[in-house]
Amino acid sequence: LVKLLEDIMDGSRILIFMDTKKGCDQITRQLRMDGWPALSIHGDKSQAERDWVLSEFRAGKSPIMTATDVAARGL
Repeated sequence: LVKLLEDIMDGSRILIFMDTKKGCDQITRQLRMDGWPALSIHGDKSQAERDWVLSEFRAGKSPIMTATDVAARGL
């Protein structure tokens, strides 16, 4: 995943779909530990937090977002 991000990170926004909420949190945590600006969105987050994550992603402040397929339906 990191190699792929290095190849395509050109200022674009990147949305990574995960099967589980736990998977979203784990990959987001690892990306952030590796220095990548990533946030996650899924059903265990409050509506306020989901709104904030989405606004950060749309504004390009956090160009990498992980999401479950269920959360993505609301995008």
